[in-house]
Amino acid sequence: MTSPTPLLLEGEKVGLLTSCTALDRGAFGLGYVRTKVGGAGLTLHTPQGILVRVVEVPFLRSVA
Repeated sequence: MTSPTPLLLEGEKVGLLTSCTALDRGAFGLGYVRTKVGGAGLTLHTPQGILVRVVEVPFLRSVA
């Protein structure tokens, strides 16, 4: 898969995968998803049919 890659929900482009790396059990990528379509737990797909699950960004925390 080449970057950037569109992220789709029901055929509509809702985000963009900007980078991706292979892991032993799949892959890990970074990208952008429109907040109005959802957040963590949302399942999207690429034009190639690869499923993508949106997760919270573990290294970004708000400072109070």
